[in-house]
Amino acid sequence: SITLEETGAFGIGDDGFANPGDVITYEFEVTNDGNVPLTDIDVADLDLGGINVSCPKTDLGIGESMTCTADYPVTQGDIDAGVVDNCALASGQDPLEKGVSDEDCIETPIPNHGAITIVKDSFGGVGTFAFTSATLGDFSLTTVKVATNATAETTFNDLTAGSYDVTETEQASWYLGSAVCDDGSDPGAIDLAAGEHVTCTFSNYVVLGTAQLGDTVFLDKNKDGKQQADEPGINGAKVFLKDANGTLIATATTAKGPWDGWYKFVGLDAGKYTASLDTKSVSGELTTAGSFTITLVDGQEYLDADFGVAETLPKTGMDAAALGLLGLMLLAAGAVAVMFGRRRREEG
Repeated sequence: SITLEETGAFGIGDDGFANPGDVITYEFEVTNDGNVPLTDIDVADLDLGGINVSCPKTDLGIGESMTCTADYPVTQGDIDAGVVDNCALASGQDPLEKGVSDEDCIETPIPNHGAITIVKDSFGGVGTFAFTSATLGDFSLTTVKVATNATAETTFNDLTAGSYDVTETEQASWYLGSAVCDDGSDPGAIDLAAGEHVTCTFSNYVVLGTAQLGDTVFLDKNKDGKQQADEPGINGAKVFLKDANGTLIATATTAKGPWDGWYKFVGLDAGKYTASLDTKSVSGELTTAGSFTITLVDGQEYLDADFGVAETLPKTGMDAAALGLLGLMLLAAGAVAVMFGRRRREEG
């Protein structure tokens, strides 16, 4: 007689999800458990469309066994069902050409949980972005800086087949450039098949403000607080910009742009700002205000934040108090020298 024992192992894909084309490997152990040799042994699949079963030989001696194999690529229907049923038949002949056979059937489970990954890419900065979903629940993602942008992601696992939705909440100072899923579906209506893994990517870009503020640090020769045609700009001066909360948000260094002494802060949102001159970066006294506080509206270009400086002599590194002390020391030294000179003349 002959016996057949069938086993099946499903090889899940590298992504950890069942995909059409992933393979079940079947093994068929055929044993001659009779008292005569068997010939013309064959193993036939009965359920899976005649998949090819490969056996190492066609004869088995008394008590001898062999293992035959076959591969079956699963379909989406198999994944949806979550199981593949299969039967196989082993057959042969004894020395009297009497047929012997045995059949075995097994069920091979197919993991059909699905997953949805939400990727958030932000260009121009980092941020926290909120999402709403009636099927997955509300959540948020905070992007982290990488090479050329910032990114974050989350994955929802163990999802059954069905329709899912994800919508990004509008975020101030950002606009949503694109929202696409790799299966071609709309993130607001993701049609998730059994065992499918869908990735949806939301790409946001920072919205730059349209307001500007500037514009010149100049040598005020006549000290009237207004730049005249013969009063040049001063390059290398630093101007600080603070927001309404007093937080330093930018620093500009004057340089030759349209003219010497030029600076400009661009891409500003509407709001209140204070521009102030770093007096350590110049020499001389201010002839204008040391800071300007301006409330900008969208699209405004404010170019009257000019700083006048009375002179641009190089700093000596010694303040007025130190200079005064040095003068007193020199006077004292001079007096001592005079006294010694007079005494020597009297002694002579």
